[in-house]
Amino acid sequence: MEKQEVTRVEILDHVESAFGYRALGREDIVNEAKRNNARPEVVDALKRLANDRPYTNVRDMWTQLDDVPVSP
Repeated sequence: MEKQEVTRVEILDHVESAFGYRALGREDIVNEAKRNNARPEVVDALKRLANDRPYTNVRDMWTQLDDVPVSP
């Protein structure tokens, strides 16, 4: 069985609801994905985010995950 590629759409499905109340750190985003039952590949992609900066909206993540396609 072929591995399904992680996409920005899939990442958003698991973390978008966490944004809007406050800036998030990498661990906040990773934990939100885990709470929403994200695949391990999605969690691994999110762990690549820098841990030394705040993420105020989902667009802030894409500069560091620029190799993740929008959709399959």
